[in-house]
Amino acid sequence: MEKFYWIKLKTDFFDDNCIDWLQDQKNGCEYIVLYLRLCLMTANTNGVLQRQVGEMIIPYEPRKIAEITHISIDTVLVAMELFKKIGLMCDRPDGTVALPSVPSMVGTESANKAAIRQRRHREKKRLEKETVKQVTGNVIDTVTESVTKCHGKRNASVTDCLTEIRDKRLENRDKSKENREEKVESRKKETGTSDDGLKDAVNAYRKNIYPMPGEMDLEKLKALVDDFGSDTVIKAIDRAVTRNKRSLAYIHGILKSWQAGGYDDENTALPQPTPRNSKKEAIDTVNRLMAEYKAKEGEEKDDNGSIDPASDWSFATGVQK
Repeated sequence: MEKFYWIKLKTDFFDDNCIDWLQDQKNGCEYIVLYLRLCLMTANTNGVLQRQVGEMIIPYEPRKIAEITHISIDTVLVAMELFKKIGLMCDRPDGTVALPSVPSMVGTESANKAAIRQRRHREKKRLEKETVKQVTGNVIDTVTESVTKCHGKRNASVTDCLTEIRDKRLENRDKSKENREEKVESRKKETGTSDDGLKDAVNAYRKNIYPMPGEMDLEKLKALVDDFGSDTVIKAIDRAVTRNKRSLAYIHGILKSWQAGGYDDENTALPQPTPRNSKKEAIDTVNRLMAEYKAKEGEEKDDNGSIDPASDWSFATGVQK
């Protein structure tokens, strides 16, 4: 199976005495670059400067090294002698040359994609753990500092501070739970809700609206019973069935309507609106007014003794007869 090789450099690589000495020499930077190139060339040969051609093992010669690294042959020859003097390179009995530090610098990885993904996953987990550890440490330091400043407990340990904070959080949580329970009980008393009432409402819903309600519908129905009372919810269910609107949303709308305008009984006859005046009614009204006016005028003329009410139409035409 194919493998990938690489070399690992320590962060203090350039602070090493040998590397620092090389850097001080003339062409020192080229020597260091050449050394790193040789480390890479020998990563998969355990630090030995050799290559395999067919079944033959051939040592790297200075000329070939200069050709591969693009560094002049003179610089390669001088650098290799310096490497041997300071221990970065050594001759082997078989005539080859080796770099003794390379085996400890080499890392390998299988070319298999699964192995690559596994390595990346491990690296990600490692970084996440370091991040969590750092954040947790910062939080603990901040909490400890805050508690010390607030309470003046300069001698208090981190454990004591965190224990005190935890106890207060538990106490507040218990109080909040008690308050919620009291509110629920108070609302049940106001609306007349009980466990039996809730069961009756659920049974009515299953019988008339939906036989197998889900958990969400049951929770909504329970909330309606808590808010409006079981009896009112059952009436709203009956009203929805009467109107053939079998949905929880419609039932909720009925309850909101009753809450705003009061309960309305559909069996009670609603007052009929007064119809608009028709043409005939208008004519009758005019005739009635005319008769009243003529009667009034006749009384006045009888008093004067000069005009016959039955023959005087001046009030209607404006012309004396």
